[in-house]
Amino acid sequence: MSTHTYQDIADNDGIRLLILEPGDENAELSCRLAHARLSENPDYDAISYTWGADALTHHILLDGQAFPVRENIFHALVSYRDRERPRTLWADAICINQGNIPERSSQVKLMKKVYATAKAVLIWLGPG
Repeated sequence: MSTHTYQDIADNDGIRLLILEPGDENAELSCRLAHARLSENPDYDAISYTWGADALTHHILLDGQAFPVRENIFHALVSYRDRERPRTLWADAICINQGNIPERSSQVKLMKKVYATAKAVLIWLGPG
């Protein structure tokens, strides 16, 4: 269970971006969320992946608190993490408050623009 509390998104074109802190493959995944507006063309990469099984089998640190995630996004973050500098990403399972149905509905409507605005779209097919 997550102890993380999402801050509301105030703007119609607002999104959350995931700042993935640097580290090697053995370091704990540490991230923080930052708010951005798509109309201001923020600099980020979007991750496209399959959610996989429903089980939240892994944890990351999100804004200093344990946050459960599915296996696929966990391994994608490990793979895409830079060793030396933070990386700004958008990943729906983390950047959208999945427990807030109205937010989730409005954010899903922005997804085409989220992917179109991204500097790059990273496709995660799985380890190996």
